[in-house]
Amino acid sequence: MASEKLTALKVERARTPGLLNDGKGLYLRIAASKTAVTKSWVFRFMIAGRAREMGLGSLDVVSLSEARERARKWRRLVKEGVDPLGYYLPPYAYAMMQVLDQSIKATGGLDQAKLSDYMHKSEFDTYVGKVRFAKNGEWAQPRMLTVQYHGISGSDLEQWKKPGRVTILAPSAYMTGAVMAPYHDNKK
Repeated sequence: MASEKLTALKVERARTPGLLNDGKGLYLRIAASKTAVTKSWVFRFMIAGRAREMGLGSLDVVSLSEARERARKWRRLVKEGVDPLGYYLPPYAYAMMQVLDQSIKATGGLDQAKLSDYMHKSEFDTYVGKVRFAKNGEWAQPRMLTVQYHGISGSDLEQWKKPGRVTILAPSAYMTGAVMAPYHDNKK
């Protein structure tokens, strides 16, 4: 693709902290400390006149081609006015609070060193499943559950209890169907 600027070799060799632009909102973020260089993918976009940014995963887990595909998927949604961050952030924010809750209870306090040590050595049972942290501080098994609801009308809470109202789009291990577009067809 003409607008894509990065190559696998450029990504592998990149060491200078900052952002490398691949085009169309996809960036490789490079962070460096005295002991390590970490690389992760970022998708930047505008929604409702506001600049937004979302992570697409660590380079350890997500390749350049996978990052491009993820960015393409989110770009299509942004074009239709859908905020990708509204898709997945609430469950993961809740899960992170569960991790913190379990860590505080296990360590018996708020000592940051103890909490950090416990978090890096333990597995947590959360709303989004079992969570364990990798050496780089990211989740050892990244997961972003992308779903699409359909057949929802009005404000009746009972309809949410009925089967067949949600399609899991990603990750592929849990996929139950494909995205339905245009979105107005989902009212059916």
